[in-house]
Amino acid sequence: MKKFIMIAALFAVTAVFGEVREYSEAEFTRAQLENKSVVIDVAAWWCPVCRVQKSRLKSLVTENADFKNIIILVVSNGDSEAKQKFAIASRGTLVAFKGKSEKGRLVLETDRDKIRALLRSSL
Repeated sequence: MKKFIMIAALFAVTAVFGEVREYSEAEFTRAQLENKSVVIDVAAWWCPVCRVQKSRLKSLVTENADFKNIIILVVSNGDSEAKQKFAIASRGTLVAFKGKSEKGRLVLETDRDKIRALLRSSL
């Protein structure tokens, strides 16, 4: 049920973000090979920080055309393999990549300007 809620929330914001998808290793690897901008979003449906981050991401992408091509891959907080791959210890973590290069990360951060800077770093 929790995974269903997370996926439903994921698709609810797809119309606003350029591309929002559930994380998969294949999807991430393809984006890296195509030198795309990617933000990994580790979220839990019950997490208040995650909800604020999602809201901030939504408004920043809506307001800034440069951010519309950023792929946002949502990692379920329970996906221990993905969390280990990216060395993520906590939900509420955002990690920005440009191709194969990590450009920055935020942990439990909801400050709009810091999230904007993270998105910019992936361009």
